[in-house]
Amino acid sequence: MISIAFGLGIFVLLSAIALSALYFHRRLPDHHLSKETHDAVKVGVGMIVVLSALLLGLLIASVKSTFDTAGRDLKHFATQIVVLDRTLRAYGPQADPARSLVRQYTERALAGTWPKDNEPEVVDDPRAEQLLYQLQDAILALAPETARQRSFSDEMKGEVRRLIELRWTLVEEATTSLNVPLVTVLVIWLAVVFASFGYNVPRNPLVVITFMLCAASIGGALFLIIQMDRPFEGLIKVSPAPLRNTLAQIRE
Repeated sequence: MISIAFGLGIFVLLSAIALSALYFHRRLPDHHLSKETHDAVKVGVGMIVVLSALLLGLLIASVKSTFDTAGRDLKHFATQIVVLDRTLRAYGPQADPARSLVRQYTERALAGTWPKDNEPEVVDDPRAEQLLYQLQDAILALAPETARQRSFSDEMKGEVRRLIELRWTLVEEATTSLNVPLVTVLVIWLAVVFASFGYNVPRNPLVVITFMLCAASIGGALFLIIQMDRPFEGLIKVSPAPLRNTLAQIRE
């Protein structure tokens, strides 16, 4: 997975930079290791640390917002399916073929987005899209005979249209929204910060372990950011519970 590879890559990169600086810093000329130079480096790196923390927080807030929005839209989507199914049921037996398409579409969307046996996720499934447009055609083909059916027919046309719009909203939310230049700048800043870690510090196991733990923490944070940026893929994904509950409702 890209997120795991990226997180491990950041861990290795930052660890290597910090340990390299720890190893080579004693080879610097004496005037580069003076107290005045050390204080100047601390001030400069301190500003980069603050900027890195702000940018990292911005990225986390952005992907968390995207993740929460996708979960909220999925609940709205599931609710819309139930509402459409109930309207079709109220219309009468003539709408049973359309109800069957609602069930088939829900089953397909659930199986494609949250597959079993480690199969790849398919949010933008052409077969599911085809079922949804077949459902729309089936609703448009209904010939209402009473005023009650005409009222339900108008409702169903609007409901299926909203369902299609919500599907495309979820498809768009399934794609990455992460800003690559921001991530690149963040990695560069973090590399500078970790390079400064090895400057004028004693070489001992505790320092090395601390550097490794810091690099692992940053790598883990970036791993979580990339995971949450794709809300329907990977280890951290939007729960399928709303759609499963919907399927249980329409199967009754």
